[in-house]
Amino acid sequence: MKNINPEILAPAGDFNTAIHALNSGADAVYLGLLNFSARKTAANFNLDELRRLKSFTTQNNKKIYVAINTVIHESEIHELIETLIELDELKVDGIIVQDLGAARIIKQYTNLELHASTQLAVHNKHGVLALQDLGFSRVVLSRELKLNEIKSLREEFPQMEFEVFIHGALCYGFSGLCLASSKILNRSGNRGECGQICRSWFNSGKDKKYFFSLNDVNIDENVLKLKEIGIDSLKIEGRLKSPSYASTVSSMYYKILNNKDYNREKESSKIEFSRSGDNGYLLSQSGGASINVNYPGHLGSYIGNIVENGNKYIKVKLNNGKTIENRDGLLVLTSNTPPEPVKFTTTVSKTDKDTVTLIADLPKNINKEVFLISEHNKYLKNITSSQYKPYKIFKKLEILIAENNLTLISDGFKFCFENLTQESLKESDYKSQLIKVFQHGGETNYSFNIKIVNKTNFSTPFLPVSSLKRIRNEFLISYNQDQYERKIQKVKVIEDSINTNLKMMDYIKNREELPFIINFNDTKIENLEKLDNNILLPLSPVIFDSHDYLNKLQNFLSENSDKHFIIGLNNISHLSFIKHLPKDQKYYCDYALYICNNFAKAFIEEIPNICWGTNWVEDSENEIYPPIFISRTCFKNKENGCPKNCNKSFDYEVSQQNSRYKILVRDCMTYTLST
Repeated sequence: MKNINPEILAPAGDFNTAIHALNSGADAVYLGLLNFSARKTAANFNLDELRRLKSFTTQNNKKIYVAINTVIHESEIHELIETLIELDELKVDGIIVQDLGAARIIKQYTNLELHASTQLAVHNKHGVLALQDLGFSRVVLSRELKLNEIKSLREEFPQMEFEVFIHGALCYGFSGLCLASSKILNRSGNRGECGQICRSWFNSGKDKKYFFSLNDVNIDENVLKLKEIGIDSLKIEGRLKSPSYASTVSSMYYKILNNKDYNREKESSKIEFSRSGDNGYLLSQSGGASINVNYPGHLGSYIGNIVENGNKYIKVKLNNGKTIENRDGLLVLTSNTPPEPVKFTTTVSKTDKDTVTLIADLPKNINKEVFLISEHNKYLKNITSSQYKPYKIFKKLEILIAENNLTLISDGFKFCFENLTQESLKESDYKSQLIKVFQHGGETNYSFNIKIVNKTNFSTPFLPVSSLKRIRNEFLISYNQDQYERKIQKVKVIEDSINTNLKMMDYIKNREELPFIINFNDTKIENLEKLDNNILLPLSPVIFDSHDYLNKLQNFLSENSDKHFIIGLNNISHLSFIKHLPKDQKYYCDYALYICNNFAKAFIEEIPNICWGTNWVEDSENEIYPPIFISRTCFKNKENGCPKNCNKSFDYEVSQQNSRYKILVRDCMTYTLST
């Protein structure tokens, strides 16, 4: 087993959560700012809070990764650039990115580390290769990958850092490719507004269930298998969850990695938030991740069964030494379809061995299982950012002492102050005095490493402290203004650097049942859309065996060499295909490589033989729409199991309110389309 523990990366929806997670075993936190975050409804951080958190992480050898993991509109580019300049100056440890335009700005104009968000749907070796070529230092792998697939990527790309989700919520569809919330609720998950439509009920025949609500992932001791293969970072989901959740789960994995007993944290983590967690896709044998079709919410920890539901009281037979205390939070589910949660705070009337009587007026149509969803004694002190000083950015400052003036030089900014320097009548440590006055930078974001040059004929110059403080204050005002103006100028330079002529078109769907090619053997050319005597060949956004897919694409092109194809690029991995295809092959950017700003257009325009880009479908009024879910969880398997000699091709229909959705299962993958 590898001796070096991987990084434990905890979610931080606010400052309080960040400190508690870092104090409980997390090595780093990932967080969002007030804009550009995929968790827009979290409290998130302003720049002042971020600077104060940076002070804590610097002093405690921890790290901060900032998530700018949404699609960026052109109208937001100015603010984005301003934000990136501030983050670059602050030297945060990495930026988690989805938007290719944002990635282009970061790579060309900052020294920030680029981390590929799970929103980029990186799930095969060609995706990793493309990001490696683009200068990314870390990839947050898709949650859908299995252990053997992760291991293969680790072995093939030893220099790339890999980050893997180990605990928390699982989305039904691939992150970054899910369009369900946008299509159904007009709330885009790619803009941080996901309405979690997968956690709502749908009808299928006579059934009304939560067909798309995956259970949580909780890999527990299997995290050691990720350590064994050399994964760099273990990611805990949950920027919308409580400080106590982040603290408890961080502590649990810290103890697992350090061979300590973690049973208390394991139980507490279920109570904090849990949808019946298991290993998710990591060790899944068939059908993908598990689903609870009956209830999509927090179930906590099973604690016992109701043996009597009386008049304003219940008796609960406790399970395996469990206890119930006053003010604990409990949950039971009604026997309706779908069931409804009934939550209540406990008042204990009587305890008799393994049976406890509670004062509770519950409906009669409830299931017998009782779940503990909060503990009466769980309290964490609220930690505010004001308890920490802001992090100071160190700058070099040269102080030149002359007989008639004092000159301060930093970052090319020169500040002269006329003064009458005198020789001290006694020996004094004038350098220490200057350092003490100027080093800390007052109320600015800067501190100074000071070099002092004495150009006078005095061995010990005399500079009155009152004069030095006045000079310092005037210098800091001017210096701060100079730094501000430089940032404004840099923003303008970056904005003016872009010049793109990429043609943009609305989304074009072919006439096949799916709008992209998942199997070239079944592809009928007559069903492919044509444009100006060219045949459009849109590639699948999800390809686990990208080597095999590329070979079949090459064969398809060779067998149809008399035809003119334009290939549609739908995933970052497709950029790595280009070098293996004919040099005169033409391409277009299809719907799943989102283009919403001119920097993203410029990125796409650099692709050889690119013909056009596709307008972002979530901004379009076009009624033609791609799949709203693409999932590795087989709808057939979760509905009624896998049949013997399965042909891996099934069609279903589900509905919600007045809308219907077609579900296609192809080769164990599920594609959900709006009809």
